Amino acid sequence: MSHGDEVIKLPRGFRYIASSENIKAASIGDEKRNIYGVQFHPEVQHTNYGMEILKNFLNICQENPESREINIKDIIDDIKVKVGNKKVIMALSGGTDSFVAATLIAKAIGKNLIPVYVNSGLMRDNALKNVTQIFPKLFAIKPKVLKVKNIFLNKIKNIIDPEKKRKTIGLLYVRLFEKVAQKQKNVGFLGQGTTYADFIHSKSTKHAALIKSHHNVGGLPKKMKLKLIEPIRYFYTDQVRYIGKKLGLPEEILYQQPFPGPGFAVRILGKITDNRLRKLKQADRIVMDEIEKAGLKNQIFQYFAILTNTKSTAIKGDGRFYGEVVAIRAYTTKDRMTADWAKIPFEVLQKISTRIVNEVPEVSRVVYDITTKPPATMEWE
Repeated sequence: MSHGDEVIKLPRGFRYIASSENIKAASIGDEKRNIYGVQFHPEVQHTNYGMEILKNFLNICQENPESREINIKDIIDDIKVKVGNKKVIMALSGGTDSFVAATLIAKAIGKNLIPVYVNSGLMRDNALKNVTQIFPKLFAIKPKVLKVKNIFLNKIKNIIDPEKKRKTIGLLYVRLFEKVAQKQKNVGFLGQGTTYADFIHSKSTKHAALIKSHHNVGGLPKKMKLKLIEPIRYFYTDQVRYIGKKLGLPEEILYQQPFPGPGFAVRILGKITDNRLRKLKQADRIVMDEIEKAGLKNQIFQYFAILTNTKSTAIKGDGRFYGEVVAIRAYTTKDRMTADWAKIPFEVLQKISTRIVNEVPEVSRVVYDITTKPPATMEWE
């Protein structure tokens, strides 16, 4: 943050949110001063002494902090009351959040839950396995699988703007769920694995800023035929995993990599084609393979590849090659509100880079993203 010739370095936990160009100068008497916006977040993981600050504040206010156990029975009972004798179409992606949400709803309404997996072609391969193999074993409910890859690719092939991309995908999901609901009797709700981080980023409160429209929040249409039911909406990732553990879900579900609802669509910058999707999946698989081989799987919250839509010159064989740059993103975090880039050993990054450049067609080089959150978001789009 700069003020004239003076540079002010903000400590961790503070965030610079505006400059003199977009905040009006305030008049104090005859003197005009530039006003700068700064936020402070003592509650997030990476703020130095954040919890101590909050505890001291409570002490000054003469309030005693209390630890409260998450009451899973109350969550399930609330679902029972809200849903009644209606059925719920559950958006089951195969990820941790949707699995935990689906489990809570299944505990509440049993066979009145109709889980649906949208096979858009934009998800990782293990998602389909989680839905079709693990979920039925746990609940004796067979999810419906919609094979709609071509529909999704045709719908988003010419969309470059990330906000429009997310909203288009969100609308398409909802319309597909509504079609499923029309073929069933007594369906009244759409279940989602929305978390509080999704909710905050999507400008879902009056004073919140729009960071990006999550497909299941800001990407939803204004008019829906189904009512939403989101049992983990006010919980962060670590709390969602805690709930899932208490519900007895397997670790392979609870501690898997988070994956965005729009899938690989928000990791392909520029136009999305079937060829580019194949390339990204191949690069992403290499990243996952090498991280797991290095024994780093449980030390890094999320790791993935991005097609940057940027080209650079390289040498392949004895000639010039002009190909796409692939970026690698890996970070550590507790609640996804703040994050540090993962300190992956250089030799592991070298293996990833060598394999991607040699095995993935039309790739010229690999770069590693070392940006924290904030200012960067987890995903590039």
